[in-house]
Amino acid sequence: MKGKKKKKSKRLLKIQLFVALILMISGAVVYTYGYLQESKIPEIELEKAYDLWLDEDVIFIDVRPFEEYDEGHLSLARNFPINNESAFISYIVELDKDENYVVYCNKGVSSLKASEIMKRYNFPNAYSLIGGFNAWKEAGYFYIGIEP
Repeated sequence: MKGKKKKKSKRLLKIQLFVALILMISGAVVYTYGYLQESKIPEIELEKAYDLWLDEDVIFIDVRPFEEYDEGHLSLARNFPINNESAFISYIVELDKDENYVVYCNKGVSSLKASEIMKRYNFPNAYSLIGGFNAWKEAGYFYIGIEP
């Protein structure tokens, strides 16, 4: 009889732990979703970024490593690599927060991280370029660099 009670008790404990784990995971998902909704990083379409570039009404920030920047970049783009976050922050704190910024990397992933940091440092007009430098080149837009 004692063996059955012990087995039942262990089973009940496992169920309770499983339910607690599910509730914790659900809470983390809801919290993360809320954070992502609240901190939505503004992105900019390629064509809009190109128009701003033509009008010279924007400052482009290339967040790729120096070597990649040297291989090709947008003219007048500033190179602040995001692979060293503290150095990136030291670069951006010197910038005018009222300017328009388009941040780009190769594909548009690292630029999201950089734009998030800029948002945290109160840059209201910092946008991540959708598709990044690769999309810019594929569209046939002008850039400075080594031709393939």
